[in-house]
Amino acid sequence: VVENSPADMAGVREDDVILEARVNGKTSAFRWPSDWRALEIATPAGTEMSLTIDRAGAEQAAKLVTVPRAHPADRVA
Repeated sequence: VVENSPADMAGVREDDVILEARVNGKTSAFRWPSDWRALEIATPAGTEMSLTIDRAGAEQAAKLVTVPRAHPADRVA
């Protein structure tokens, strides 16, 4: 987790596993890290996400607001 990032400010910690995210009323469950990455890239800055996180076997809730990327990721069609 990057210091002062949206995840850090939402309370996400190292070793947490993001199980699902709810964005604009739609819930996305994640099986692979690339599932999260795809949602992260596709979500505009300023969007609020509600996350369900597995922290050492216990589910936790977190909310974060996306920000513009410092280094935009390549978009693969």
